[in-house]
Amino acid sequence: MDRTYRAEAIVLRRVSTGETDRVLTLFCRSKGKLGAIAKGARGPRSRLGGGTEPFARIDALLAVGQSLDVLSQAEVKESHSAIRADLLRIAYASYFLEVVDTGLEERQPAPGLYRLLSASLKALEEASSPDMLARGFEYHALSQLGYEPATDQCANDGAELGPG
Repeated sequence: MDRTYRAEAIVLRRVSTGETDRVLTLFCRSKGKLGAIAKGARGPRSRLGGGTEPFARIDALLAVGQSLDVLSQAEVKESHSAIRADLLRIAYASYFLEVVDTGLEERQPAPGLYRLLSASLKALEEASSPDMLARGFEYHALSQLGYEPATDQCANDGAELGPG
């Protein structure tokens, strides 16, 4: 069995550890959410630095580890620099990542949710109304996670709701 694999992923979270390492939470298109360590990522000559930034969509080369996988290469496909330049967009993007991170179990593949998150981050870069985009993201993400709100009946008495 091969212990290394490639995965397209979005960086959900990062925590600095030790002198130069980072522990990442990645959301992979095919493997779901997983933990990975990027050894030496904070070093001055590290090639992993940009690939460990939150919001980044990366093509990663990972090795299976005991508790955490090991990130050995990361090619940044989308850095979402327009999000990083605006505090409001950073807040919304962080919220999107938090919804995904808390809603998924480890290694639970969710390709629909991955596509939603990727498209939402891309749309957030140019959205004229980030609030409306966030409401759409919430609705679709909760639906993907199995928490779709009932919009066809009253929450109090269960009566069927009509249009409007």
